[in-house]
Amino acid sequence: MRPLRPGPVLLAALALGALAGGTLTGCASIAAGQAAASTRAAGSTATAAPAPDPAVPLTCADLVPESLVASALAPASGTPAAAAESDSTPQPAVQPNALFDAAVLEGLGGLDCSWRLGDPQAAIGSGLGDWSYLSLRVLPGAADRWVPVWAGDAPSEDVRDIGGVEASTAAGETGWRLSAPVAGAWVQFEITAAGLTGTGSKYAGISDGTMLDRLAAVAEPVFAALESATPEQAAWPRLELAPVEPTCTGDLDVALLLVYLGYPADTAVSYRARTPDAVAASLDDAIRADARVFTCVLLAGGHGVSEIAVARGFAPESGVLDAPDGDVALDPLALPPGGDARAFIGPAMPNGGRTPVYLAAGGDLYEIWSDRSSAIADGIVDARW
Repeated sequence: MRPLRPGPVLLAALALGALAGGTLTGCASIAAGQAAASTRAAGSTATAAPAPDPAVPLTCADLVPESLVASALAPASGTPAAAAESDSTPQPAVQPNALFDAAVLEGLGGLDCSWRLGDPQAAIGSGLGDWSYLSLRVLPGAADRWVPVWAGDAPSEDVRDIGGVEASTAAGETGWRLSAPVAGAWVQFEITAAGLTGTGSKYAGISDGTMLDRLAAVAEPVFAALESATPEQAAWPRLELAPVEPTCTGDLDVALLLVYLGYPADTAVSYRARTPDAVAASLDDAIRADARVFTCVLLAGGHGVSEIAVARGFAPESGVLDAPDGDVALDPLALPPGGDARAFIGPAMPNGGRTPVYLAAGGDLYEIWSDRSSAIADGIVDARW
């Protein structure tokens, strides 16, 4: 299989219990729900689930019933997972790789739905275990910027018709993706699983075409529901955001960071703000651009690279960090006292030793990747209070 172009790995994102005054509720919040839709009873007494209220935002369960999630994530027969998970039910959970972007998408008034079958992904970036995840993401107002999903190092040329909607598809080493512009929104589905690039996954023996068929079966009713949704049904809660200046100053001042990193004051450094490209190359890029996320990149002579992604105003969405499955992949991190801040830390990555830290402080959300991430978090907190 060709490798899919990976999206950013953050906290990047995205969490704590609700910070005072700001957590939104609704379908877009994994912590708030994604309650499973009831399945139809067999036989002549079968009754359909009630239609969604036209005056209330659509929920994840309105769009994707439990039976479709279970079918999409069902392991291949004959694999260890097939026996171990025969009686398992998919659980609402955000893959740790996607935490930061999940928080940001929800704050934008988008929809982030995700379910897991098997044990949680134990660490960000880990391919070990028996986990698999199905995700649905909807970014409203982004259809005119939509681009096909990536296959390797180029946009995929594979398409299929799904209920009259032409969707882009791709299969690769990180899973299977399907995406299309629908009802003014950028809509994307993905199945990913442990073992795809290593020891073998629970989907060994299932063709890429069959896995994409599963995504198509999930996508068709979602596309139809979005196209027929009332304005109220597509009005998911969003944060009120102020203008953002993408500068690495103040709480991100380089002199302060050098002190907390323990680097000599005369260390040769390159420090700059990186912003999303004007033309998004992926849904992740579009989400970060709409949220005005910028990243401060510190290159210090003789030391590793440190990156701090900043989402100003998004701390109220940090509840995803300690909801499933952030609660497994991350641990609480002690911070200097005196401020309204909380943080979580994950295990160091094996390929270079950088550690992810997610920090919610003073209304803002940060994703930090460094070999001294906790020291950077301390510096940001001390700079704010």
